[in-house]
Amino acid sequence: FGTGSLLLDGTGDYVTTPTASDLDLINGDFTIEFWFKTSRAGTGIMPMIVRFNGNAISRTNIQYFIHMSRDVAGQIMIVPYKSTTNYDTVLSGTYNDGVYHHLAFVRTGDVFKGYIDGTLQGTVATPPTGVLNTGSWDTWIGGYREGSIFSYFTGNIDELRISMTARYTANFTPTGPFLDV
Repeated sequence: FGTGSLLLDGTGDYVTTPTASDLDLINGDFTIEFWFKTSRAGTGIMPMIVRFNGNAISRTNIQYFIHMSRDVAGQIMIVPYKSTTNYDTVLSGTYNDGVYHHLAFVRTGDVFKGYIDGTLQGTVATPPTGVLNTGSWDTWIGGYREGSIFSYFTGNIDELRISMTARYTANFTPTGPFLDV
């Protein structure tokens, strides 16, 4: 966002997009990427970006979810959803060190990969094939709701870009700011 970033304090801040079919990543290649920074030491889900119906009381109401793990502080999970199955993948390492990191969640065909700072840190072991869950949904940045329970990200998110192409198929050097839209 130029010289600033989205600062989220973990107590109710988040951003949503209106329902938009151009953010529906149900099939085909895509890349979701952004820079993030957090120093939160605790556990519990810290959502970064999720596309869902606004109240994920059923797994069929979520398309994808990128978040800090509920179990290990600083650990990141990428999760595509198909039908009632979530395909959790934990990325190697922990990233709650107060330093900006680049995250890229990439789909190439039916292969889903997670890169941190340009290095492959995880691949969905048994990926979903074909179309992911779909609906008239919003995309939430920094927030998530399951029933009456809300979860929020603590830290900064910057330079979010969603592309309908697999921008990375091997390790790379992250750059920014993104000049092409």
